[in-house]
Amino acid sequence: MVENRALDGWKQLEEAHPAEMAELKKFLQQYPTNLRITNGKCKKLKGELRDYYQYDVTYGDRVRYQVDKKSLEVKVVYANGHP
Repeated sequence: MVENRALDGWKQLEEAHPAEMAELKKFLQQYPTNLRITNGKCKKLKGELRDYYQYDVTYGDRVRYQVDKKSLEVKVVYANGHP
């Protein structure tokens, strides 16, 4: 699920980087918390953002998301350039 505040950025990334976003969508559907298979593209954030993951779509574009531990539902809260 992409939150409203992230929706415009998500759409822009889909248009600008369709292959990378397709890869991200597959990852989020299948392995949203498995950092080992992303070749360094995904990391668990720390500090105040410790409940979030960040996926590097490109060198400068990021998607930040949260995973519900019980349902494994992914909630995208940010999609755009590096925050």
